[in-house]
Amino acid sequence: MGKNTNIYLIQFDKLTSFLKGLNDIEIANLESGNFEIKMELVSKKDYLKNSPSRVLSYDEFAAQQIIDELNNFNNREEGLKFLLTKCSSRIDLESIARRMDIPFQKKDTIDKLKEKIIESSIGFRLRSQAIQGGNTKDNK
Repeated sequence: MGKNTNIYLIQFDKLTSFLKGLNDIEIANLESGNFEIKMELVSKKDYLKNSPSRVLSYDEFAAQQIIDELNNFNNREEGLKFLLTKCSSRIDLESIARRMDIPFQKKDTIDKLKEKIIESSIGFRLRSQAIQGGNTKDNK
């Protein structure tokens, strides 16, 4: 069981991240029995090749939800706090970075990954607003 423990933890982290990314409506639908979580073991090659419309896997879906939320923050510190509540592992951060097309290396620290994600989601918008002379979305 020793060798397989790592894969179990990785998959459990992915499931946990997915569940943490659910919104209140999705949680209510799960609780009421209207929704159900379905997990399937499929070959990545076959899945991508045979899927006419690309469906997000559960970890990609969770990552996209986190990215969408981060894009609503107007403060780096608040965004970082939110990111810390949603991402419990390096795998989560790497998934978000990949989804955002942020270049990173395996040797990047967890803090460096967080910094890159925050700067790519919140920092660029704040810099752009500063350059344009406005601090809010109302200034257009």
